[in-house]
Amino acid sequence: MKTLVVVTALLLAIPAAAQELLVPAAGSTPGVGGTFFHSDIAIFNHRDVSQRVTLRWLPQAGAPNINPITVTVPAFSAISSEDFVAEILHTTGLGSILVQPIDQNGNPMLNTGVAVTSRIWTPQPGTQGVVSQSFSAVPTAQIDSRQLLLVLGQRIDQRFRTNVGIVNLDAAQTMEFDIIQNTADSTTIITHVTVPPASMQQVGLPFAPVPVLDLGVQVRSPSTATRWIAYGSTVENVTGDSWSNIGTKTQ
Repeated sequence: MKTLVVVTALLLAIPAAAQELLVPAAGSTPGVGGTFFHSDIAIFNHRDVSQRVTLRWLPQAGAPNINPITVTVPAFSAISSEDFVAEILHTTGLGSILVQPIDQNGNPMLNTGVAVTSRIWTPQPGTQGVVSQSFSAVPTAQIDSRQLLLVLGQRIDQRFRTNVGIVNLDAAQTMEFDIIQNTADSTTIITHVTVPPASMQQVGLPFAPVPVLDLGVQVRSPSTATRWIAYGSTVENVTGDSWSNIGTKTQ
């Protein structure tokens, strides 16, 4: 059983971070082919006083939710866990995490100097090593996705499988999406996804017999929705080697 690690360091000349950050994908969950995915997450405090931070779990659609928890990060320090979802959030499965710095009265804070790093890792099947992929934390104030995001740089063929995740940050409305695969022979493969409020959904994309040139995630309903984000995650079928990319606007 791993324990929470508090890392103390001298951190100088580092700019203040955003008010609220989103870790798009985090988990403690088994995968295919002998993999088991954990999230290695660190929360850094660049201030000279301790900082309270609220962590809110946005579960995969259909999974139970948990109450938000609050942690305190010491001055010029960090808290870190290699299995953050299991050890800090005390849950399992796949989801997203909202990281919100707060004051002593529980109110959101600006310019707190809080930063977050995140990677998902798994033991490499058949070896004593591990493989991982990074998931950069995204300031929620910058999320304004509009109608279409492109997810570039993923692969889907006999060697690689690809998942696409969509995070719905709206607390009230369900959103519907089309995930669009455009292949080298001009075939279009569409996967329909529904994401309830304040949750995420990750789906495995169907195999394409020819290379996929790009992926697009388009919101269908409501067409004016902007509080969402998408990512792609590709895993090599033999070793578990993997990488991810956040969806980007077309213009």
